[in-house]
Amino acid sequence: MNSQARHILLVEDNPGDARLIREVLQQSDQKVASLDMFESLAEVEQALSSPSHWDVILLDLTLPDSHGLETIRHIHQWLPKVPIVVLTGHTDKSVSLNAITEGAQDYISKNELTSLTLSRAIHYAIERQEIIKSLQEKTNIIECIDRLREHFIRESNPLAMFDALLRDILTLTESEYGFIGDVLKDDQDKPFLKLHAFSNVSWNEETRRIYNESQTKGLIFTNLNNLIGHVITSGKPVIANNPEQDPRSKGTPLGHPKLHAFLGIPVKYGDLLVGEIGLANRAGGYDETLLKTITPVVSACAQIITARQDRVAKEKAQAAQTKAIEEVRKANQAKSEFLAVMSHEIRTPLNVLLGMSDVLQESILTDEQRDQLSMVNKAGDHLITLINDILDLSKIEAGAVQLEQRPLQPGALFSLIINIMRIQAEEKGLVFTYNKMTHLPPWVMGDEGRLRQILMNLLTNAVKFTDKGQITFNVHYDHSTKQFNLSITDTGVGIAPEHLAQVFDKFTQADSSISRRYGGTGLGLAISHNLVEMMDGSISVESTLNQGSTFHITLPLPPTETPASSPHDNPLSQSLALLPMNILLVEDSEDNQILIQTYLKKTPWQLEGVVNGLEAVERIKKGGIDLVLMDIQMPVMDGYSATRKIRAWEKKLGHPPLPIIALSAHALASEKRKSLAVGCDAHLVKPIKKKHLIEEIQRISAQIGQNKI
Repeated sequence: MNSQARHILLVEDNPGDARLIREVLQQSDQKVASLDMFESLAEVEQALSSPSHWDVILLDLTLPDSHGLETIRHIHQWLPKVPIVVLTGHTDKSVSLNAITEGAQDYISKNELTSLTLSRAIHYAIERQEIIKSLQEKTNIIECIDRLREHFIRESNPLAMFDALLRDILTLTESEYGFIGDVLKDDQDKPFLKLHAFSNVSWNEETRRIYNESQTKGLIFTNLNNLIGHVITSGKPVIANNPEQDPRSKGTPLGHPKLHAFLGIPVKYGDLLVGEIGLANRAGGYDETLLKTITPVVSACAQIITARQDRVAKEKAQAAQTKAIEEVRKANQAKSEFLAVMSHEIRTPLNVLLGMSDVLQESILTDEQRDQLSMVNKAGDHLITLINDILDLSKIEAGAVQLEQRPLQPGALFSLIINIMRIQAEEKGLVFTYNKMTHLPPWVMGDEGRLRQILMNLLTNAVKFTDKGQITFNVHYDHSTKQFNLSITDTGVGIAPEHLAQVFDKFTQADSSISRRYGGTGLGLAISHNLVEMMDGSISVESTLNQGSTFHITLPLPPTETPASSPHDNPLSQSLALLPMNILLVEDSEDNQILIQTYLKKTPWQLEGVVNGLEAVERIKKGGIDLVLMDIQMPVMDGYSATRKIRAWEKKLGHPPLPIIALSAHALASEKRKSLAVGCDAHLVKPIKKKHLIEEIQRISAQIGQNKI
């Protein structure tokens, strides 16, 4: 039972008892490697100043400088890992229980001392102490793993997590130095070690600088021809309890702290080497038993390193994706800005062209001249439609389109669209049929303007691509799913099967001859498709070449209550008499000045013009102006700045706000919001029709109460 020789410490002040105990030990089967005997605590404390190792302590409770449980407390405090067997003349069982409570492993009364009882007490005390030690090691390992996982979840800084782990491992293994690092690969697929946590072994100014810098960015080891590298190249643990004599070691730099022992542990996730743990200078060196003991910590470390590497890779991928998305956003923004500028530049001359054409139609013309003007107007309107389509698609791609959710009357909307399209169809000799297949809810929630745009695009295409036959518009509302099922069928040119898949792509038409024969850019269906998807609906097409096409649309538009007041405006009738009013036109384009003058020529309104915002501000301060027509893009001072200055001046003097109508060639909704935000009362987009301009002047004047009409 007691085959191993033990080093025993005997603390006994009675020489006779000490002699007896020694004799009993000699008679027992307990092998004694050494027996150190002291008579007081003072002698024990003095002995601790030199290296010593005892497997068990035989302790008398009554000493010259201590007695009772205090004796146990002192010894246990000095030598907490060495089991204590109490030897005393007391027979009181409560004393033995108190001794066990204070840390003793066993208790023997001296009058019951025999070689057998002493041998058994020593054996079981050492065995229980080893069990306690093993349990404590396991507890420490479990707590270490728990802390590691907690750090991984909580710490955003991986260095703090690995520093905490390294401290725990150094404590568990009683090591002086250590490190933890990732095993990574360079561009040539060669492994290297990147340390995230490492002990401070600096020994001069240069190494201290390197240590301080590496604490935040990590320390890289690419030379693997050494003990550390052998762990990586072999994938196996390295135990070197005499590093200076180990052939795998290439020594340490001059001045480096001396290494008495080294343990290199490969950190593997399955068969994949993901990291390395290095430990040094454990008293007594390293062995396979210790390596096996900390295996659970190494396994947990492998999971954390792998999870962190996956997290870093994911973050890099997300960063790259975010960068790519940002680049696309910037490209779309640049494209939108370019299109907005081009739209402005095209709309400005178109404003004059269509405006003057509109004015000329009021003149006495021959039939031929009227037809020629009609052709000019149609061509101009077509160009405006193309510009609007390009801007719409650009806004959709840039994510700048926001749908409005307002009450709308589907029946009234369909009737308006049908009346417009029936006229166009009948002009081509086509039959237009509208089938309302179910009862429609009186009011639904949706974006009326965008719904009108979708249907007008599809119906206009149906009329455009049909030379004979009919156009059929079917409307069905499913009250259970609260969605519209719409279909538009024509008997036109149809679409070949090989082109059906691309029909909703931008700038795409069935063949190149279509744009020459029918006109258009192929944007209408792309815009409609995108808008339908934004409304959480679906759109599809069935077609047979030379027989016609059917477009199916499904749109969820839930019913809603009748609004308290109708959301549409009630513009003043144009038949209302016009009373005198002084209008200031702020416009840098001479052609546009002439156009507005021509529009208002037969009204009682007096028109005065300036060419930039600065002149407008100065003129308004002089008084006598009833309404301002403000161009937005001008030299010296633009319309936004001028409007802000006018509103600030009015507020300062307590004047009522002067009606200001913005005139802009920018058609984006954001430009309208910007105009209204700086203080304009309305925003008109060029080209502006005469009728529209006069109605808007009437509406704004009446709304603010400054009109003289």
